[in-house]
Amino acid sequence: MPAFTAKKYGGPVFSSLYERTFAKHGVIMKSYVALQKKLLELIYHLWRKNVPFVPNYHLKMKEEKMLVP
Repeated sequence: MPAFTAKKYGGPVFSSLYERTFAKHGVIMKSYVALQKKLLELIYHLWRKNVPFVPNYHLKMKEEKMLVP
């Protein structure tokens, strides 16, 4: 169930992953499994590093790279 919720409400990162994998092979459940794997890897990383989830992390990193010469 978390994959269904992440696709619907999780933001552009999760919905784009679903759309990209669905376009690749056309199997709905295979796309949800890929999304579940991404969620589990994210949860594990956040737990191991003990850091909070930042939804727009990739945008923040782009901004920081632009500021550093």
